[in-house]
Amino acid sequence: MQAALWWSLEFPRGLCALSAEQWRVRRQWLRSGCFHGAAVWRGRAPWPDKLRRVLTRAGADWLTLCFDDSQAAEALLSEMRAHPLWRSETGDLLLAWQLDGQRQWRAGLLRWGRTLSA
Repeated sequence: MQAALWWSLEFPRGLCALSAEQWRVRRQWLRSGCFHGAAVWRGRAPWPDKLRRVLTRAGADWLTLCFDDSQAAEALLSEMRAHPLWRSETGDLLLAWQLDGQRQWRAGLLRWGRTLSA
């Protein structure tokens, strides 16, 4: 009964929270890119400098978007892993594999961002 309640009430709530968090991150990314791009293109710098600045910022914003997006997904996976329904050996291995993949993805994004900023 408890598992049915969790899957019917808590899991959809978690998915809605994940979707809301991802939408918030995407809105912030779009707003940041638009305002920064508009400010750079209106500036007095030469065109090659403007293009370099816009592309550098776009790359950094994209990495931030991917990183923030994966944190929200990892929170939901961690909540699922704590649930008794997933405590079987197979379910635990599957969720552990997914969590490990999320962590490796974020670590790769961090390394990539540091390399690009150096």
